[in-house]
Amino acid sequence: MKTDKWDGWAMTVTLLACLTVAFSGFMIAQYGFIEVPTRTGQTRTDINVMVWSLAIGQGLGAILFAGLFNMVRDIYRNTCQQPEETKVPLPKLEEPEGFSGLLVERVRDASPLAGHVRAGYRLMAVNGRPAISEQAAAESVVDGVNTFTLVDTNGNEIERRLEMRPQPLHLRFAP
Repeated sequence: MKTDKWDGWAMTVTLLACLTVAFSGFMIAQYGFIEVPTRTGQTRTDINVMVWSLAIGQGLGAILFAGLFNMVRDIYRNTCQQPEETKVPLPKLEEPEGFSGLLVERVRDASPLAGHVRAGYRLMAVNGRPAISEQAAAESVVDGVNTFTLVDTNGNEIERRLEMRPQPLHLRFAP
């Protein structure tokens, strides 16, 4: 994606803001002071409040607009430069001798597996890695689609695919 798409506009807006500030200074220098007559018939130089306030407001407004425009351009540029998602393969865990999975004793309401797993099921693997402990199972969860290999109470192997983020499974396993 072209990340410099708005650079020309940002430069134009910044240049116009600089010119506006310069013009505001010129306005103050030319029209910022007025001669005010006094009672004695003489005049004194005083500030033209209207010109000063308009010039300062115009300059500050231009600077703020240019800053806002450049911020939006930078946000656009940063969203274009998001890194490609790289999937790091999880290290292979060896299944211990006589491994029969983790027996689910209770499924908490906060569990992302609630409605997919029941007490009595055995959690065999998460994303192809053996669930040799609660911690190993939780660490095998990735951001995205996860595959849970289970054995139900009748001994049938079940695979559940759930989209989730890495988090605790909120399952209580039998000792």
